[in-house]
Amino acid sequence: MGFFMRENLFIIILLCLANVGLFSLRSCGVVDHLMPKDPLNVASVGDTAFYNFSVLLEERLNVADAAFFNQHFDLDSIVQQIVDQTPAPDSFSTAFVSGVHERLNVGDQVSKSLGIGGVYKLLNVDTGATQSEKVAIFRLVNEDGLNYHMVNLYATPKGNIRIADIYILMGGMTFSNTLKRIYLTDLAAVLDSSEVSKLPLAEQAFITHIPEIDEVGKWLSKKKFKRALRTIDKLPPILQEDKMVLIMRMNVAFNSKKAAYKKAIQDFKKMYPKDPVVDLMMLDLSFLKQDHKNTLSIIDSIDQKIGGDAYLDVIRGDVYKAMAKSDSAEVKLRRSIAQELDQEEAYWSLLKILQNQERYADMVAIFPQMDSVFRENPATFLVEKIDDAFWTDSTYLAWAVENPLPDSLRLKLAASHYSPIELPAPHPVPVPVPEPSPAPRP
Repeated sequence: MGFFMRENLFIIILLCLANVGLFSLRSCGVVDHLMPKDPLNVASVGDTAFYNFSVLLEERLNVADAAFFNQHFDLDSIVQQIVDQTPAPDSFSTAFVSGVHERLNVGDQVSKSLGIGGVYKLLNVDTGATQSEKVAIFRLVNEDGLNYHMVNLYATPKGNIRIADIYILMGGMTFSNTLKRIYLTDLAAVLDSSEVSKLPLAEQAFITHIPEIDEVGKWLSKKKFKRALRTIDKLPPILQEDKMVLIMRMNVAFNSKKAAYKKAIQDFKKMYPKDPVVDLMMLDLSFLKQDHKNTLSIIDSIDQKIGGDAYLDVIRGDVYKAMAKSDSAEVKLRRSIAQELDQEEAYWSLLKILQNQERYADMVAIFPQMDSVFRENPATFLVEKIDDAFWTDSTYLAWAVENPLPDSLRLKLAASHYSPIELPAPHPVPVPVPEPSPAPRP
């Protein structure tokens, strides 16, 4: 049976957990990725080479260049190791390898994960790894919220940088492990019990209990969350500790009893204490519940586990605003801007706070930096958002002398009665004066 030929609900569950397609990334401190066969036979390159590659990867993904990712992604090594680690009939392995290369476009899936208006931002490159292996950490913010990608990099013998594996935080599994699970799912249909018994215990358990995992998917599709949870509870202990099953349990329990959800979270943290996937899953829920103290605690945990992110101060600012602590929110937003000058969301949140406090001079004080970073006059985005008091403030008027609004926006202001700003008088059009006719000859 060839790759992707067997349609089963386990794969659907796996794709839903990965959130963006047939892959996910490795989290900080959790070493579960596949590296090239001979990781020692690689060049030692400086940190700068890894950093420059990561910057380029950020740039290319932000312009939807999937080809760049695919050119540097070591898919061959991942696929070959999966086949080598779990023997199967030659026809099956050949079909699997062929199917992966024909149907998987990982770069396209990564690119599409940005959605509409999403921004891919390199946070740092872990320098604590070896000279030939690094982990680049990226932040992704789009209409679905916040996510992180950790990309495992290595240097080839010639010193070229390659992508060994990736981990998308909201998915909770590496691309390589996700792909291996799909491989095992299809392999289960062609192996007899004696062949299954030769596999490692964890893989034996997984293959043996695929029907139950499929059943969880069936209950989920019918929104029978309690039945889905009971089915998971019947799995053997070795699967109860499996990362995919633990994440599945949290997703199911979220829609079931509060006590079950709390227990699912505790079980995951016990097995993977350094993995921030739970914190990220809980963040939105905690914010929506207006559990401000817990939300701030979750943000701190994410911040520590990923090695720091200025965007988290934007979220802290939102929490403090919800707590009616504008001063604390302002401190966090200004810190976010100081750490990441192009953090656009932080600027607008800060401007909103200052506007509500009618601190127009402080608003205008931010304009020069925004204009320099974004190459746009910030005032052009405020025409319909601020009343007359701002537009007639002496500080703004001084700014407007050198940075006037376009005439179209000035007309809009006047038409909407936002301010008495007058348009400059139109440049006079010279009227040609006809030359006098020559006097007739006498």
